[in-house]
Amino acid sequence: MFRLDFRSYRVILLGLILFSVMITTTGVENNKSHLIGRMVRDRVVVASLDDPENVIVELDNVTLFNGDPDLEWLLHPHEIKLSSNQEQIAFVTVKPNMYKLNIITLSTLEHRDIAIPYPATIAWSPNANSIFISLFRRLYIDRVYQYQDPVTGFIYDVGTNELREIPVTRISHVQWSDENEAFLIGRDNDSGEALYKVSADGDTLVKLTDFANNLPFPDRTVTRICPPMTIDPQKQLIYLTERCDDTPSSRSNILSVSAQNKTVNYVTDLTEFVADDITGIDTTRPITVQIINNNIYVALSAFVWSSSGNTDGWRVLKINEEQNVDVVFETRRDYLDSLHHAEFSPDGDYVALAGRGNLLVVNLNNGQMWETTLNKGNDESVCSFHWMNDSELIFDTSDVCTTSAGDFVNRTTGSIFKFDAITKSLVTLVENDAWIIQ
Repeated sequence: MFRLDFRSYRVILLGLILFSVMITTTGVENNKSHLIGRMVRDRVVVASLDDPENVIVELDNVTLFNGDPDLEWLLHPHEIKLSSNQEQIAFVTVKPNMYKLNIITLSTLEHRDIAIPYPATIAWSPNANSIFISLFRRLYIDRVYQYQDPVTGFIYDVGTNELREIPVTRISHVQWSDENEAFLIGRDNDSGEALYKVSADGDTLVKLTDFANNLPFPDRTVTRICPPMTIDPQKQLIYLTERCDDTPSSRSNILSVSAQNKTVNYVTDLTEFVADDITGIDTTRPITVQIINNNIYVALSAFVWSSSGNTDGWRVLKINEEQNVDVVFETRRDYLDSLHHAEFSPDGDYVALAGRGNLLVVNLNNGQMWETTLNKGNDESVCSFHWMNDSELIFDTSDVCTTSAGDFVNRTTGSIFKFDAITKSLVTLVENDAWIIQ
């Protein structure tokens, strides 16, 4: 495996760097609560959700969006990632042709920065010893984050300060299974899209989807796989979707791949809507796949052709161990935009669903639904969900989650809310310019 020692990168870049990310603090205690990011006096600060005014870390010389990237580092707010032990945060700062992975220990404010070869998104390992690095692909960042070349992935070892190249390009999804291995969707030089398993040290890479020898369909081969995906660690099965094109009449299936013997099995066809008035389905797009109590839960969006008209449909499926599929929720409304975010509660009793400006929380046991419109004179949408327990949900909203950010400079217009699914109460936790760090 090819290894890069990026100490040499830092020596080269020292002569090029005109501005740096400055770290200050007014309170360094990490109380293990939910951390949030905030905009304070045109600076990015990290604080506790329990005490938003107590600043843990303050980042100077950082702008959130593409104002004048020649003058300041660029930072995307939802790319500040908290380690699983809640002891460190990591984020990537960007200048044209200059990219850094930053890691800050919250208790001591120790700060390290590592030169990386492209603008990246990151994923911490469960034991916080490694960070997977892949190309940043979110479309609502404009000039600086555009990067056209097919690039490989990397794993950064926090303990040894080594960056290790993973020879897979066009990585679209990364998910750690445990502290020892991660799964990713990408391409190598010999094939199209495939599923890979890589060890945490980056030394072992295994392609799991050999579709040439494992044909789940008698009439065709699998041409494309994509997120979302979920992992059953006990059975060593990875569930993912295939044929996820945003083209009309594209079918989308759930497949399972064995990490032990590489076998590929068909689970279900997500386009099989059962309703008398449905005449056709276009562009079925799974948003979330989760395993809860040995059941597979899928939230998806689809364009539905029906006798009453054409509209976007939101649907929730439950697939049991015998691969029987139950439709546990479905709604089609003219004013609902496409579903873009979904998250199931830990016990599987509730699901939170969000489209542009709309939020639904559904009790999957009885079908009861709570609904709200988030728009307040702008294009506000949910950016991220986090279930605190089986019935309490926190989420953040912003108008940068669905729009281009080229006109925004140090602006998030975000708020943080908590919703109790039992009492159906919604409270605002932080009013303006804040987001959840996960």
